[in-house]
Amino acid sequence: MAPIEKSIDAVDARVAQLGRDGRSIDYAAIERQFGELAAAIEAAANLCALEATAIEADRIDVRGEASSRVGKGIGTYYTMTGPVDIERGVYRRVGERNGKTGPSPR
Repeated sequence: MAPIEKSIDAVDARVAQLGRDGRSIDYAAIERQFGELAAAIEAAANLCALEATAIEADRIDVRGEASSRVGKGIGTYYTMTGPVDIERGVYRRVGERNGKTGPSPR
């Protein structure tokens, strides 16, 4: 289930049970739950935005030097809501058979 739908369902469920039985409410727990749900939405938004920046090209220019894609790999980006893993191209400078590889530049 997508984070937004999950959040809406969780809020609906909490609201339906609040104050119905006369017991005291641990509102700090409710706020923690809502915070976790909001963080999941933000993490999903970060994932979408970072995936949109991924370069899908066979050759790119990195600081004035041609590089060619040699494969794909998982890149981890550290956001305020935690790490986000995306698949991205891995490139090597043209002419360097065993040269250093790196992700597509941002």
